[in-house]
Amino acid sequence: MNPIANLLGLEYDDEGKLAAQGEINDQLLTQLNALSFYNKTTPKSLGTEWVSEHFWPVVKQYQIPPIDLLATLNKHIVQQIVIIIKANNLKKILTTGGGAFNKSMIDDINTQTQNALIIPDNLLINYKEALIFGFLGVLRSIKTNNSLTHITGASKDSIGGCIWG
Repeated sequence: MNPIANLLGLEYDDEGKLAAQGEINDQLLTQLNALSFYNKTTPKSLGTEWVSEHFWPVVKQYQIPPIDLLATLNKHIVQQIVIIIKANNLKKILTTGGGAFNKSMIDDINTQTQNALIIPDNLLINYKEALIFGFLGVLRSIKTNNSLTHITGASKDSIGGCIWG
């Protein structure tokens, strides 16, 4: 959603306030929810490559105001998260990344589920990725698999990464 906020001269949609003001484009929402990725069984991984190749081309077909696009994307993300929560009967969900700061999104998920969204402190939210990559590096340095088939869907477990100098 940040690239859409960038169109409005903002780094991001603070607390999802703009998304909460926009109007949802039902056609785009339906088309996004119909993307085949969501019907795949686990394990699966949603990477930036897939988003660039499959998600953004759908979004770019629509010429709608950025604020309405934010509202539609916010709704889409909430719907997909709620589907996973309910399908897996999840009771506690660790919520990190930029979405953890999106009050509109968090409120919508809480309204649609009976689950506990656990939102850690800002330090963990902001540096989770760095911590994870550090951990992957430790696993690499001790020659322990750090890419697991049951998580990534790869054909076999492997040790990824390089150590330099």
